[in-house]
Parts: sequence; C-alpha cells; structure tokens
Amino acid sequence: MRILMMMGLCASLMGCIIVPVPVTVSSGSYRPSEAPLAATAPAIAGFDRQFAALRAQNGLPPLRSNAGLDASALAHSVDMRAYNYVSHEDRNGLRAQGRVHRAGVTRCGIGENIAQGQKSVEEAIAAWMNSPGHRRNMLNRNYASYGIGRAGDYWTLVFALPC
Repeated sequence: MRILMMMGLCASLMGCIIVPVPVTVSSGSYRPSEAPLAATAPAIAGFDRQFAALRAQNGLPPLRSNAGLDASALAHSVDMRAYNYVSHEDRNGLRAQGRVHRAGVTRCGIGENIAQGQKSVEEAIAAWMNSPGHRRNMLNRNYASYGIGRAGDYWTLVFALPC
C-alpha cells in the first residue's frame, strides 16, 4: 500500500513543472512625461537666487523650480525630522524616484541631496558644495528642474532630468 501511495505521489508531482508566466508590467501613470516640468515660484526664494548664482558662476543655466518636486522634497524633510533620521531612503523603503512619483511627478531621472544641521540656505549650499557627490548634482548640466524642502534643519533638494 505504501508503495502505491508513493507511486501516486511521484506521478502527481511529475506533472508539476515550473512554467514561467509572462507578466505584463503596466507603465500606467509612471511613464515619464515628455513635456518639461512647469516652472513655478520657488519654495525658498533665497535658495533659488543663491542656487542660480552658484550655477551661473560655474557657467551653467539656472534650473527651473517645480512645485511637485518642492512637495516631494518637503515631505521627505518633514519625515526625516519627525522620525529623527537622515537617509535617501524613507521609512517605507522609497528612494527619491519613488517619492517624486508618489507626489505625482514622473521623470526620466531623479537626483537628490539631503542634509541635516544647517541653519540657513548659505550653510546648506556650502555643505553640499563641500561634498563631491552633492556638488556633482548641483552642477550637473543635464538636470532641468529642482525642488527644495526644509523642515527645521533637515534639507532635501531633488533634481529632475528632462525626458
């Protein structure tokens, strides 16, 4: 009897093979927009002026401020301050691209600078310019738009590539 049960089990398992099932991933609303992001009033006017001047000193055009990127940057700064952490990954595991998408902005590429401890726009810009990776973002000629957010001394600067 035991042998018959084993043979039945083996026969039933032989019919179980792994079959790859194609899965269609919907691009839905995540498809990057071809249109440039609308320029909006800067969230922090002092930052906008100083950032534009910094880029001009380095032979670069100013970036366009965008309200959707501002909203994403501010939300990340508020979250970092509320939960006392500094990270490019939020508490839900989202990085800048995901957070920007969640804010309703779809782009082909996103960059991000974060900082903590700076009390002014001047201090935040100086800290980022003294860090090679952050400096590269600030002086990247490929970015077209940016958003800035500040909560106390937590700062987030998000950059977007054009599509």
